[in-house]
Amino acid sequence: MEIVKSNGNNCVGKAPTTIILAGAGASVQLGYPTLDDLMQRAIIGNDDTADLIREVRNSIHVKKYQTAVFEEMIVKIKDYIRTTEMLRTDHVMRKEVGQVSNEITNGRVETKFKEALVRCFQVLIDSYGPDKIHKDSKEFYFTIALLEALAQKNGDLHIYTTNYDCTYQFLGSNCGSLAFMSHISNVDGNFQEMLWYYMNAKLENADIPKVFIHRLHGCIAWFNHTDIDGGAGYVNEWFGAGGDLHVPIDQLSSMCIKLLASQLSGTNRAFASAFDEFSQHLRDIDNLIIWGYSFRDLEVTRQINQALITRNRPFNLFYIDPFLTEYAAKNNFITTLRNAPVPIYGDFAPKQIHWTPPDGYQCLIDILLEITTKGETKC
Repeated sequence: MEIVKSNGNNCVGKAPTTIILAGAGASVQLGYPTLDDLMQRAIIGNDDTADLIREVRNSIHVKKYQTAVFEEMIVKIKDYIRTTEMLRTDHVMRKEVGQVSNEITNGRVETKFKEALVRCFQVLIDSYGPDKIHKDSKEFYFTIALLEALAQKNGDLHIYTTNYDCTYQFLGSNCGSLAFMSHISNVDGNFQEMLWYYMNAKLENADIPKVFIHRLHGCIAWFNHTDIDGGAGYVNEWFGAGGDLHVPIDQLSSMCIKLLASQLSGTNRAFASAFDEFSQHLRDIDNLIIWGYSFRDLEVTRQINQALITRNRPFNLFYIDPFLTEYAAKNNFITTLRNAPVPIYGDFAPKQIHWTPPDGYQCLIDILLEITTKGETKC
C-alpha cells in the first residue's frame, strides 16, 4: 500500500497556486440538500420520537435569514440530554431544584431525547450518504471533468470542504482518471493527520493527478472513538462511505461533525489538522475559488481574514453563487467577523463568477481555467 507523507505543515508536495473551498452549494448539483431545507425534505416519521423532534424544532426562535436550523436542533437536543442527566445524577443540582418527576429520575425523559438525537443523525445518514449520487448523471461527469481539468492544469488539486456529505468518497471510488486522497486509511478507516491515503487503492501506481480532500467540518461517515486505554479520542470512517453506507444505530450518536458555524473546532484533532492545512495554503496561494460558501462560518472566515492581513500581497478570491452579490458577500464577511476579537481586513473584495447551470458546464470549466492561468476572468 502506497502512503503519501505530509510535511511538517500537514501539506504535501509543491505549494498550489489555486485551491478550492466547497460549501453546500457545491453539493446541491449532485442531489444533496442544503442544511437550510433539510428539515423540509427529511423523512422524520410520524411516531412519538418524530413529534418530539418537531416540538424541539418549533421551539427554536428562527431569525430572519437564519441558516442550519437542523444543526441547531441537534445541539438543543444534546443540551436537553445533558440537563436531564444532571437532574437525574447530580446531587447538587437535585438539592437546589428540589423534587423532580419520576420521568426524570427513572431516565425516561433522557431516553426520549437520546432516541430523538439518534433519529436526527439517521436523517443525516439518509440525506448525505453516497447513494444520493447517480454515477450516470451529467452532474457526476461534469464534476469529474471540472476537477480533472483543474488538476491537470495545476498538477495536484487541493479541495477544502465544509460539507458533511459523501461526495468525495463516492467520486474517489468511482473515478479512474483522478486519484482522490484522504487522511483516512483505506485499510482500517483510521484518521492519520500526517499521512495521505488513496481512497481507491487500485490507483496507487497510476500516473494520474491527485486530488487532496481536506474536511473542515468532518463527515457523516466519520465517528469519534476512544483508544483501548480510554485516552485521547480518534476518528474512524465507517466502511461503505464510497458506495453503500450503513451505520449501526448504536454508533450514530458519536458522529464526528462540526454542528454550528459558531462551534469551535480546536478540540477535535481531525478538524484542527484541516484548519492548519488551510492556514498554510492561504499563505502561499494566488487564487482561492469558493463554490457555494457564504462567509458565515466564523473559523473559516477568520482564517481567510488572517491570511489577507498578514500577506504582503493578497490572493484573488472568486466565488460561485448566483444568488450572492459581491456586496452581500462582503457584508457576510464583515458581519461574521464581528463575533471575533480580530481586526477585519478592510480591502476584502470577493469577485463573483457570473455562472448558472443553464450556461453549461463547459463554460464554468473554461472560466476556472482562465482564473488559474491569469488570476482573472471576464465573466
